[in-house]
Amino acid sequence: MIIHEHKAIFVHIPKTAGTSIECLFGINVSDDITLNQNTFTGWDGYKQMYIQHCSIQQILDWSMMDLSNYIR
Repeated sequence: MIIHEHKAIFVHIPKTAGTSIECLFGINVSDDITLNQNTFTGWDGYKQMYIQHCSIQQILDWSMMDLSNYIR
């Protein structure tokens, strides 16, 4: 997940309170399966995964944004 306001990238590892962290940043993806490239969340039917669970490397590889100055 990309949090532009804080210039941060968060990887939501399943079963580790990731939803609580997302809510802390004001992003509720638990009910939203729509793909959102801006926050890098939601269900990607092509990759068959929730992209907020991507690794840091996958986010950097797949994102079309310059994230070089973001905290990881």
